[in-house]
This record gives sequence, C-alpha cells and structure tokens, in this order.
Amino acid sequence: MLNSPESVREQLGTLLPKWLQRPVTWITGLPLANQAPLWNRSGADSAVLAMLTLVSGTAIVSIATQHGLLFLPLAVIGVILGTGGVRWLYVGIAHHASHGNVFPKCPRTNALLGDLISLLLGSLAHAAYQREHAQDHHAWSKLGTAEDPDAKFLLASGFSPDRSRRANWLQLARVTTSPSWHLRYFINRIRSACGRSPMRWAVYMAVQFGIFMILHHEFGLAAWLVGWVMPVSIGYNISALLQFLSEHMWFCAIQDRQERRKALTVGRFLIDPIPTRRVDWIVWWTRLVLLHIPARLAILVADLSQHDLHHIKPMSKWSMAAYERRDLRNQSPEKFISYGGSVFQHIDRIFKTWES
Repeated sequence: MLNSPESVREQLGTLLPKWLQRPVTWITGLPLANQAPLWNRSGADSAVLAMLTLVSGTAIVSIATQHGLLFLPLAVIGVILGTGGVRWLYVGIAHHASHGNVFPKCPRTNALLGDLISLLLGSLAHAAYQREHAQDHHAWSKLGTAEDPDAKFLLASGFSPDRSRRANWLQLARVTTSPSWHLRYFINRIRSACGRSPMRWAVYMAVQFGIFMILHHEFGLAAWLVGWVMPVSIGYNISALLQFLSEHMWFCAIQDRQERRKALTVGRFLIDPIPTRRVDWIVWWTRLVLLHIPARLAILVADLSQHDLHHIKPMSKWSMAAYERRDLRNQSPEKFISYGGSVFQHIDRIFKTWES
C-alpha cells in the first residue's frame, strides 16, 4: 500500500537527513527496512530505562518548582516524562513480567519485579495481573468482548459501542476532567495492589511516605504533588484510558476466526502522510512535536505501538518489538494491519467503527 505507515516511513528515510532517522524510528515505532538497532536491548535494559525516565521526570519537575512560573513549560515536560516512566514500568515491565518475559530464566525475579512496581505505583499485583491479563485478556475467545478485563474497564468508564461517535468523545472529555472518576480509579488501583494483605498495605504506605519525605524535604510540597502525585494518579489514569481506547477493535462483530483476530490486533503508529505542499510541512512538524512526541513519551510507551505483535507472538522479544514486528511482517504480511496518525485518530477509528 502506497500510503501505509511502513511506506510513509520509507519515504521519510529518503526525505529526512540521516541523523534524524533514529529519532523518527523511536517516535513512529517503525524502523526502516534496512535499519539495524543500536544494540540488542534486553528486558532488564528496558526496566532500567523506564526507571530512569520516571526519575528524570520527577527531577525536572522538582527543579522547575524552585524557579517560579517561568519554568512552567519545563514542569510540563517533567510531568509528561514522569507519566511515561510510570506507564512504561507498568504496561511495559510489569506487563511482560506477568508473562514471565522480562527475565525468562528467572520466574521468581519476574514476580518480585512485578510486585515491586505494583507497590511503587499502586497498580495491579503480579498474581492478579497474571490471572486477569495473561489468561483472560489473551484468551482469543474473550479478547475484545465484554468478558475481557480491559473492555470491562471501558464499559465501567461509560464507553459503549451502542453510543454514537460524538457521545463517546463527550464521555472521554467528561471522564478525563472528572475528579470523582480519577479518585475512584486511583483508589481501585491501590486496592488492586494491596488487596487484603496488611504487609502489602504497610509496604505501600512506607514507600509512598519515603518518596514524600525525600521530595518535600529537598524541594518542597509542590515538587511532590506535581512531580510524583500527578504522574502516578492523573497522568497514569489518562494515559491508561487513551491507550486502552486505541488498543483493540473492542466488541468486534466479525465472526470469521482468522479475520476477527486480524481486526482485533492492529499496529498503531504515530506517523502522518508525507505533505504534498511545502506549506503543509509546517503542520506536519507541528503535529510531530506537539502530538506525536508527547504521545510516544506518555501513552504509547514501550512496545505499545506494536501491540499486535504481542498478541500474534506473545513470547517475542518485546524489548525489540519494532524490529521484531518488521521482520515477522516481512515473513507473514497477511497477519498484520497497520494504521498511522495521532493517538486521537486511532481512538476516533474505534469510535467510528462502533457507530457504523
């Protein structure tokens, strides 16, 4: 296809200078056909990078809060980075730990890592993650249906294929600006992390108190509220919702097994068509900087752009998903569907399909 995300990426390979190709590969999630990775990144490498992203975001916010409103843009960047670090740790590292695929030879290390992330962020405990995600969500008979745990979350948040496209967009605006929705979701997350275990509650509270004391003592209350609480609560919640809404063709009505599998799991890439006029390049670069880069940092983190690969081949090398998907797609192109655009266009595609 001439306008497929992959073909657009190849065009960018010839139009943009060589030094921009690595950043474009990272933003879009699409490497060039002949592009080799910088290094063969492991699951442990990804865990370290995720933690560094979170710490960097918190540090940037903490520094910005010391210098007044002039540093507000820096604080915004810090919150985006912090949110990305939080989500990368959960939906990247804890997610693949639930599949035993961060440290493939050390099951106990995966479990320990998953629970450490759970008690740091207030997210689903490792054992529950294995049960709800690795078993229920990945069952093809349940994926994308009302029995899918992720679909249940969307239904509980007020989204429905029975509502119009406009109604679902209004619902998205409503819940993302609703203090009660954020509070309920955050409290439910903490409960899912700690359950009925007094020990887990004690560890969670100790970790949170320790972070509060460090940030408050060194940088003040604003650093803790903006640099930690905001990414872990509001940032996490919005990122999760936007990711879920664009992730699968929920409630797909296709009956044929193979076609349904293909429609349910697609690649969603942050890439726009090549402009035909010079003036349109201004819009193209503006969308790249203001839409695609923040979305890549805070929403489609880790291997989420290539999430179809994860369902087609769950035990693939997820830390190198962009290259793994490219190579597997070259071998079996019939298994993959690719869409380009902003994260909002990916969501709108779902809403349009529901409406039709």
